Amino acid sequence: MKNNIKNSEHIFIAGKTGSGKSMLAYYYLSGFQYVRVLDIKGKFYPDKFTPPEDYIIVDKFSDLSGYAKEKNYIIYRPCFEELDPEYYNEFFKWCYLAENNTVCVDEVMGLYDSPFKILPYHKAILTRGRELNVNMLNLTQRPAGIPQLIISEATHFYVFNLTLENDRIKVANITGQEDVLYQPGKYIFWYYNFDMETPKKGKLNLKD
Repeated sequence: MKNNIKNSEHIFIAGKTGSGKSMLAYYYLSGFQYVRVLDIKGKFYPDKFTPPEDYIIVDKFSDLSGYAKEKNYIIYRPCFEELDPEYYNEFFKWCYLAENNTVCVDEVMGLYDSPFKILPYHKAILTRGRELNVNMLNLTQRPAGIPQLIISEATHFYVFNLTLENDRIKVANITGQEDVLYQPGKYIFWYYNFDMETPKKGKLNLKD
């Protein structure tokens, strides 16, 4: 896997719109074999790193299983009727029970009305997915509005520019790193994992 990120390790990517978080997610996802994306924004297009013929976009949950053997990379972009927590939880359950896959959520905040509740199978992947070789990439532009578990269960943190101070404060409090309180710059991110003493800066190379 790229950058030595294991299939059992969760990734948290935060940044305002246009900061580069989706491009970073595309890059890492191209290194995993079985990828399942929950795309509630309808804007997840990984063409830069994954050939269009290698992935499929599905808008009905009932169709997901039919493509599981045909495509390693599946994007579930719920139709209007399925933009609902019940379907999101069923998607996470499907990924969890399937084992051996990487799950990506773009945008996490869209799943929750409150930061104090989390969908049961979203929690299951975060807390028990490692045993089943199921890892997650959770993307958000508003860390303050999402359940804390999504951040605290991550192994790798990538923090791009965040507009609101309370978003930066939440990430800093959970990681214990004050550096992430400061804006890193355009297409630049703070990278941190719990084996490091302090975060380091990285730059997104859009030409890769």
